[in-house]
Amino acid sequence: MGGDARCVVRALHAASGWGTRFARSPLLVQRRFCDPREGCRCSCPPIEHRFPNRHGPGARRLCNLLLWSFLILVGVGGCESDTSRDELAHQLELCDLAEESGILESAVNACGAALRIVEEGGYPASEVSELSYRLGRLERQRRNFVTAEELVLRSMAFPEETGDRSATAARLVELSFSLAGQGRWSDGAEVLERALPLTDTLDEQERRAAANAFRAFGLRLARMGRGGQAEQFLAQAAKLEEESPEGAG
Repeated sequence: MGGDARCVVRALHAASGWGTRFARSPLLVQRRFCDPREGCRCSCPPIEHRFPNRHGPGARRLCNLLLWSFLILVGVGGCESDTSRDELAHQLELCDLAEESGILESAVNACGAALRIVEEGGYPASEVSELSYRLGRLERQRRNFVTAEELVLRSMAFPEETGDRSATAARLVELSFSLAGQGRWSDGAEVLERALPLTDTLDEQERRAAANAFRAFGLRLARMGRGGQAEQFLAQAAKLEEESPEGAG
């Protein structure tokens, strides 16, 4: 990640501490970051010293991203995008930056805002499905397992209707993690059984996740006295590892 992106991520990380102060005065947020004559400009102390030319195009772009993070956290309006697609792009970029840096709360806020945009804007079902799946993964990482389960279940309708085996397999694996987090190992095992004939469609990263799921469930099922299914899952985990480039090496 470049220096400019790191600057925004540091500001995102600090945003939760500033949010309470700014939330009391929405106008302060807008005045501090937005000049109606020139657009959003970097005038905030945490980042302005990092940009000698703080009114240049690059700095304005980064400040725009930072502004959007504040708007997500404190729930106020600011510099509006020309179209909902522009706004969606802002939220997705924020989600990417926050997720890459492990700032899950900000990633969830941004991804949730993006999901609302596509829902309210009548976007294609494929985009609603993909964002629901992504938000479910993020919520699961935050250990919000019930919410994650609901989101992933919702995301499955579109790939199942269209016959997208790869997307369906990835969602089934993700769903099994959320069920395991709730201690519902038997339910998760049933889900993984549905994923078994579809795992050949997964990409490299998804195969690694599936291998982890099958191994975790295999070990748990063995302790539950379900030896046959445990062996099947452990064999599948080994197979997925062998098929990955890292496993082959």
